[in-house]
Amino acid sequence: SLLERALEIRTRALGADHPLTLTSTNNLMKALSESQEFARAEALARDVIRRSGDDDASRRKKLVAMRALPTLLFRQGKQ
Repeated sequence: SLLERALEIRTRALGADHPLTLTSTNNLMKALSESQEFARAEALARDVIRRSGDDDASRRKKLVAMRALPTLLFRQGKQ
């Protein structure tokens, strides 16, 4: 998919912890969730939470993933 390719390129060019890479990860996570690929989306959300730094831009990306995680867990029957 286009979002997967964007994530690959940003990871290679900017590194896994860069805020733009985290944005691409969140975008792919949202698309996977909409496609009902909840396990893959959960893995990406956890990855963003783990990789996010302490700067403002990274914290915002982390909050997006943290807000999505409960819904992803619920959709998979994990509580």
